[in-house]
Amino acid sequence: MWADNETTVDLLGFDYLVDSLEVVLTQPRLLPVTIGVLGDWGSGKTSLLKMAGARLGLSDGYVVVPFSPWRYEAYEDVKAALMDAVLGEVAKLVPPTDAEQNGLLRRLRLKVARIMAGPAAAGRVLAPAVGTLAAAHMGMSLELGAAAGSAVVAGVDAIASEESASDSGSQPKVPTVFESVSDFRDEFETLVRGLDAVKAVVVLIDDLDRCLDDTVIDVFEAIRLFLQASKTAFVIAANREIVQAAVERRYPAAREGDAALGKDYLEKIVQVEVTVPPLAAAEAETYLNLLFADLRLDDADMGRIRDAATEQRRRGQFAVAMNYGIAKDVLGTIGPDLQADFTIANRIAPTLSRGLRGNPRQLKRFLNTLLLRLETAKRRSVQLDAAILAKLMVLERAETAFQQLFLWQVDQDGTPEELRIAEEAAKKGTDLAAAEVSQDLKSWYSSPAVRSWLDLEPPLTGVPLGEYFFFSRDRLSPAAPEARLSADLQSLLSRLLLPTPAQRRTAVDAAAKLSPEEFTPLFSALLDRAGRNPESSALSSAMELTAKAPTNWPALGAMLGRIPPKDVPTPLPLQLAVVGKDRPEIATLFEQWAKSGHTALVKAVAEARKGSG
Repeated sequence: MWADNETTVDLLGFDYLVDSLEVVLTQPRLLPVTIGVLGDWGSGKTSLLKMAGARLGLSDGYVVVPFSPWRYEAYEDVKAALMDAVLGEVAKLVPPTDAEQNGLLRRLRLKVARIMAGPAAAGRVLAPAVGTLAAAHMGMSLELGAAAGSAVVAGVDAIASEESASDSGSQPKVPTVFESVSDFRDEFETLVRGLDAVKAVVVLIDDLDRCLDDTVIDVFEAIRLFLQASKTAFVIAANREIVQAAVERRYPAAREGDAALGKDYLEKIVQVEVTVPPLAAAEAETYLNLLFADLRLDDADMGRIRDAATEQRRRGQFAVAMNYGIAKDVLGTIGPDLQADFTIANRIAPTLSRGLRGNPRQLKRFLNTLLLRLETAKRRSVQLDAAILAKLMVLERAETAFQQLFLWQVDQDGTPEELRIAEEAAKKGTDLAAAEVSQDLKSWYSSPAVRSWLDLEPPLTGVPLGEYFFFSRDRLSPAAPEARLSADLQSLLSRLLLPTPAQRRTAVDAAAKLSPEEFTPLFSALLDRAGRNPESSALSSAMELTAKAPTNWPALGAMLGRIPPKDVPTPLPLQLAVVGKDRPEIATLFEQWAKSGHTALVKAVAEARKGSG
């Protein structure tokens, strides 16, 4: 399995994106510049920044400053933290003998310290406590969090002490506040321009789309107001929609109908955009194959595989750049484990590239879960087809649809007829709205997520799905009450669903004699069935059981209240008036239905009230 961490090792074929960043960052006439690396969460933005930073770090004259505002917002002023991080890296290149540059650097850092000193001084007592809370949230030890909070105060005290000593000596007194924004910016400009060996100060800002709205604005303000000087570049990795939404929440439209500011604000900040695209099918297959190779091969062989993939990508970006055949040509022989892995990748890549929209993080997490389930099944002597499991796992993202398929296969020994009907309809491109099928199937088939899922390979008609769902129980437990039933309770539930009243009443009598520990999950599963199909035998059995055990009226009433009025069977109000006469739950339900505006239901409620009166 694989860690879900950013990396400088390029398995995604992002070298062309790194080239794009390098082209902009290494042209002096384009500086100062702000570049937006824009893409969805998990698209590889952080890895791209690390790759670009590593490449620039190999060239003389580039000061690379990695910065994550998200890591600072719990402790100090993010704007000042960014400014201090930049000055800290620049300071490494100021010659110790250059008194003018060192004096300039000192004045700038003291000004930044004053920004930080205000909040820290006000929160001197609270800082250790805030650090403790932040530590608990981030999974750190409480002692470490308290120490971090105290360190903020201690650091400011040290700077203040140093400044005081400087003020009492021969050095000119530093102003207690900025005379203007331009003062800091002009001094920073002078500092950077004076470093002849520096071609560019490149600040790589990551995790901005994880930050609070005010933090997003603070980062942009620090860039535009204080730090955007000659020979500077800022590369901001973020999700465009999230950052725009943060700006719009911070600066809402003044009046109804006014244009939102998010898009315009971002365009003013960012001069160049580099978009991280989703992986196409061939790129997803290449990525999966490289992940498997990285799992099985030593560093030397993996290096040869990566080089081969890079060469293949240069020949054709949208062709598969790594598979069994290419790997065999490079290495000569492929071990049986890696052969099997390549087979899995070949079968599931088309499904995953479409079902997960080519998102690298989701592909990696999906693959980790897939391998975990395959290995768990193998230890139980169960052989699962990786392609079938992968297709079902894609449907897990649509929880309701996945649960419905699970319930169908439970009723039909793992091979639901509804799935066969749906796959045939999807293959022909027909609709089921007017077909003589259940309302559940019509609703399931009408879902866009299900329609796209049905087109994925392989087809599942006739495939026993029970064992596959067994290893997905963690996804079913919260949503599918039947998934928690023992074999005996599942058998009893199936009898409660029979259409013949005599057979069903026998099952109702048996259920009424169960212990509370067994009755509760069984009744919950029965209500789940009844709520999804109010015209089924499940509702009749639920009402009969409630008549025998009146403590279940609140649960039954709550379930009935969630049914859309148009789906409530018109005979139901009169049936409820008979079995639940004088129950407050029924009175509340009738009041709700009487105001529903659904003519047939309103009339049925009126007749039920008249009949019970």
